[in-house]
Amino acid sequence: MTKDSHLNITKEDLKSMDLGALVGKRLVADDTINGIRIYEYEFELGTVRKTEWYAAKEFIDFVAEERNNNIGSKFTDENAAIGTKIASIPMHLWAREIAPRQRDGNQESLRKLLNSAEFKPFRTKEGNI
Repeated sequence: MTKDSHLNITKEDLKSMDLGALVGKRLVADDTINGIRIYEYEFELGTVRKTEWYAAKEFIDFVAEERNNNIGSKFTDENAAIGTKIASIPMHLWAREIAPRQRDGNQESLRKLLNSAEFKPFRTKEGNI
């Protein structure tokens, strides 16, 4: 019985793998609502799926607009922040970066990540968390 696995790998990692010759490529899914396409590459020794997020610019533009609309609105106290939307994180990033921190209860690491320059494009509210 074959076992499916999911690994996030870089293009460099993929180039270093010896999967044999490319046998075929096909489009597996095209989700126009979420802007996601999944391609499947079949090699002699295995199959690789590639996910493209082709609506990324539109998503980032939407989040930036939301952040701009919130400029000047500040939390008056810690309790006011509870339940307030502070970011819109794409699902693949949430699964890779946010979920493990939430599962482990690592609030400090999560706070540091969300305050980082890398995650600023996903922030819907200015300031530090």
